[in-house]
Amino acid sequence: MKKILSEIKQINKKVIKIINYGFTFCFAVSIIGLLLMLTYNTYSVSYDFFKAGIILIRTSILFAAQFVACGFIMDRLKKGKI
Repeated sequence: MKKILSEIKQINKKVIKIINYGFTFCFAVSIIGLLLMLTYNTYSVSYDFFKAGIILIRTSILFAAQFVACGFIMDRLKKGKI
């Protein structure tokens, strides 16, 4: 656990900035998904709104995990550890 925390603290600032932009993008996509689900909940227009909201939320969670993983990999590549 201590090793992981020390690795997180030593990540390059540019990589951290890219990860933060990725999280912002993922948060925006999940808000759109929540709005679609809210539209289904209030108006019950079509079940497709609910399914689209669920798909967008799942996609944003997967993108967030990929941004973190790729950030760690990019940092290690820059430092020459891989």
